[in-house]
Amino acid sequence: MPHKDAEYRPWGTQPGLSTRTEAAGSATPEHRRVSLFTRLATAARRRERGVPALVVSGLYAALVLGTAVFVEAVVLFSEDPGFVGVWLVLVTLPLSTFVLGLTTVLVPDGGGGILESLVLFTIPCAAVGLLQSWLLWRVFRGRRREPAPR
Repeated sequence: MPHKDAEYRPWGTQPGLSTRTEAAGSATPEHRRVSLFTRLATAARRRERGVPALVVSGLYAALVLGTAVFVEAVVLFSEDPGFVGVWLVLVTLPLSTFVLGLTTVLVPDGGGGILESLVLFTIPCAAVGLLQSWLLWRVFRGRRREPAPR
């Protein structure tokens, strides 16, 4: 929490500071957490379809990360994980096909170890899914709105 006598200012808006810097120790972790969401909302409101695009891309990113955690949990704690990795591939299509091709080239015999599964499949598939989430945001956010006249 900021000091009770201090005037509230969002992170990066202190006088004399650029928007990407802050004075050492001037903001608490709670203050930064709030300002991150404030900055995301502000960036989304500057675009024609920014808020819906932010919601869709955020939900897709959460789906990708949740599926990746689910796949790794099943691989770690199940005796026979079966085809659980298919869910991650389906969620991250079409770019996950490149990850599958890369995994096939690097480990032609199928590997089978937990570490190989994590490093060669789950992390790259999740990274590709997060890339797709960012691309969703970039494509669907629309044009920048004109600033309101003062």
